[in-house]
Amino acid sequence: MLWTDKYRPKSFDDVVGNVKQKAIIKKWVEKWKNGEPQPPLLLIGPAGTGKTTIAHIIADEFSEYIELNASDKRSHDLLMTTIGESANTYSLFGNNRKLIIMDEVDGIHGTNDRGGTKALNKIIKESKQPIVMMANDFYSNKLTTIKKNAQVIKMDKIKSPSINKFLRDVVLKNEGIEVDKDVLMKLSKRSSGDLRSAVNTLQALVENGGELTEEALDSTSQKDNTSTIFDTVTRVLKSKNPEHVKCSLFENNEDPTLVMEYIAENIPREYESNREVQKAYEMNSQADLYFGRTRSSQYYGYWKYASDFMGVGVSTAKRDTYRKYSKVISPMAFSLMGRTRGKRALRDEIASKMEEKM
Repeated sequence: MLWTDKYRPKSFDDVVGNVKQKAIIKKWVEKWKNGEPQPPLLLIGPAGTGKTTIAHIIADEFSEYIELNASDKRSHDLLMTTIGESANTYSLFGNNRKLIIMDEVDGIHGTNDRGGTKALNKIIKESKQPIVMMANDFYSNKLTTIKKNAQVIKMDKIKSPSINKFLRDVVLKNEGIEVDKDVLMKLSKRSSGDLRSAVNTLQALVENGGELTEEALDSTSQKDNTSTIFDTVTRVLKSKNPEHVKCSLFENNEDPTLVMEYIAENIPREYESNREVQKAYEMNSQADLYFGRTRSSQYYGYWKYASDFMGVGVSTAKRDTYRKYSKVISPMAFSLMGRTRGKRALRDEIASKMEEKM
């Protein structure tokens, strides 16, 4: 079991850091429960600052909640028929409030998102239910109008002494593991304010009899803000350690279906055995099935299974790690779409004009 799940805070008091922000959020919850509707909450901050954890703690205060990834519901019609309907209907359990959680609201971009921001703002203004939204980039242009209609809470990075205390007094104490205090502080500082990354790294190094040493810590790549998609694909194809693979996928903020496409493109470039390639593609296809189930059911718990299939499943498909350098490349389908972009745009324009005449 991942320690990030095992030691996930269950109450506001357990959440590390962001003391002022937690106080504001508590008042917001209390007012909703007292029958005083409030503007939606918009939690903005980098990975590992507790946005998702706080959203789930808020959810425990209400009788029911629905969680959606806004970046997967980007067109106006889809947003209005899914999130919009939920925001205007009460809980199944009497007249109690139903919390709406929307992650990655700054993920609305590109031509597939026509009307997406407009739909979100309409939902925010008309909602009869409490809404909590989450985003990573405070200065994203996609949040300009959304921020005007929401109560913005800027989540700060967790300070290294607080991370160190959590690792020492909560994680290591409960696991019965002793480590060098100086090395633990170094790990806390290296995490750059990302508590989740610190816990994942600690577990990867000390679980199953491992030791947290200077050498072990230095051998791990120092984390920037997020793991790049190329780092993640390399870790999946090169590593045989399931926890390392899971850690890399958790630290990556890219669309997981995009990561899946990159993995699929690079499997035959890394794996040489036909049997390994076949097994790896079978695992990746299972991930695709679970992503499809997520889209059709709007139950994002399926993402965990998809992540395991495309990560650990593909990683363990190989018998041994290949000691060679294989450059990670972008999916060929993306290159093809780039070359045909002009033709497709012309086709869409002609179709639009024909529709007006019909």
